[in-house]
Amino acid sequence: MGSDILDSTIVDVHARSIFDGCARESLEVVITTNAAQVCAAPSYSDPRSSGKYEIRHFPDGGVQGSIDLINSIIRERLIGMQADSQEEIDNIFLEIDGTEMFENIGGNTAEVTSMAVAKAAAASLDLPLYKYVSLNKEIGVPHQMPNIIGGGATMGDKGWKGRTPDIQDHIILPVGCKTTYEEMLCVSAVFHRTGILLQNEDPNFTGGRDEEYCWLPGLDDIACLDVLKQACNEVADERGIAFRLGLDVGAADLWDEEKGAYVYSKEGIMRTPNEHA
Repeated sequence: MGSDILDSTIVDVHARSIFDGCARESLEVVITTNAAQVCAAPSYSDPRSSGKYEIRHFPDGGVQGSIDLINSIIRERLIGMQADSQEEIDNIFLEIDGTEMFENIGGNTAEVTSMAVAKAAAASLDLPLYKYVSLNKEIGVPHQMPNIIGGGATMGDKGWKGRTPDIQDHIILPVGCKTTYEEMLCVSAVFHRTGILLQNEDPNFTGGRDEEYCWLPGLDDIACLDVLKQACNEVADERGIAFRLGLDVGAADLWDEEKGAYVYSKEGIMRTPNEHA
């Protein structure tokens, strides 16, 4: 694709610190080409809910360490390259890092710079990013799969253990909607209906939410799923669609190495790996 884009030569790369929606310091990168200037910021992976098999998010020095790397070594390598040379640029991050898990430069360092490069290439063609990356493929819209009830590791403070659901995310997937707008209406209806049902199920529930804006009741996971299923069934009947339920367990936070078991504090039980699965 390199010959198809005019004025996409990268002339500057600059990283800076920003704050994400949860008031945590994160990273933004600005890519300037002869035709455009764009920026991109990664979705910050919460270290409180990161498993041991996930890549390292930032290098030594955290966000500032990423900024230093991008504004020096990475900047020197990218200036003069074509912004649409995505694979070649992504391979540069792997080359500089030299590990399988981004131990040296951090996954967020590579992700945000890669995204900024892709957006710069799209802007050089005066295209939105989704059209640029789709090439000649048929364009579709991803389904909504939101977290409705929270819990688990994202609560952070271990003092919450036993007071909120053990599992991290209780998720829904609408099926049968004809448009993204219809999906959003159905998701919204389930969210608000769940809040009402939780008040009926948990007398101490006052409408509390976690930092991802999910409901946070004082119920165990089985009760949460029962409430969520009821809310989905009611909305499905009203709108003529269906829902599926899902979980993001956050199992690393449940695992107790000394006990060799997954500890469900709210339920007050331990499960072996087979029972957990």
